[in-house]
Amino acid sequence: MTYSRYGELAQAFVMDALVKFSKTVLETPNEKLAMMDNGIVTCEIWKGVAAEINQKLARYQGK
Repeated sequence: MTYSRYGELAQAFVMDALVKFSKTVLETPNEKLAMMDNGIVTCEIWKGVAAEINQKLARYQGK
């Protein structure tokens, strides 16, 4: 990937998207996430990754 002409604003955009998507994954019931199970990544793993990203970005944002 090349650098964005928007500089750090592009990075902030991606970080905000990660926070929002990780919250969505955490709030989605396991039954619904299980429907997307492809045999490689289980809903428990998705939720674990989402929780870790959410926690680390919340700390980074000072929340």
